[in-house]
Amino acid sequence: MQKIVAAAVLAALFLAGCSGAKGGDADPADIFAAIKDHVRADLEAAGYSDEDFQLQELPGYRIVNLQGADFEQLPPGIRPDDFREGYMLEADMMLNADRIILFQAEKDKAGAIQDALELYQAAQLQMWEQYMADQAEKVRNTIISARGDLVIYITYPDADAIADIFARHAGRR
Repeated sequence: MQKIVAAAVLAALFLAGCSGAKGGDADPADIFAAIKDHVRADLEAAGYSDEDFQLQELPGYRIVNLQGADFEQLPPGIRPDDFREGYMLEADMMLNADRIILFQAEKDKAGAIQDALELYQAAQLQMWEQYMADQAEKVRNTIISARGDLVIYITYPDADAIADIFARHAGRR
């Protein structure tokens, strides 16, 4: 009996370890879905109702797939051929600096995308400093991170939580 229990415990530990390792293989769409789930939970905690979510997937935010017709939404310095996949979540209103951008870079393009996003952050900071001090502070705390071919830009009230989601799902790509 003890051998069966020990084997079951070892199997459970093995499966738990494998499921954690698999996070590094998550595709950008899965990572972005996890980020949207977190933002939704934040909106629910802020008092948004089911009815609000029926009207808009994430009330107060635009969700953009950066392929195809939405290339005009790209931050300056990033070209359509720099990435395979790209997603953006940004505030609907110009009173909120929230913006999360996720790219899966083409081979050897992650560094260039990260550099362009750093310049983009500087431009955003310059704009928000003249416009709204509280939003400028949020931009000042933007997180730009890369893991392998994945690059993320996070201007969000709890940017660390989004960065943790990215890190958990991106793994060691």
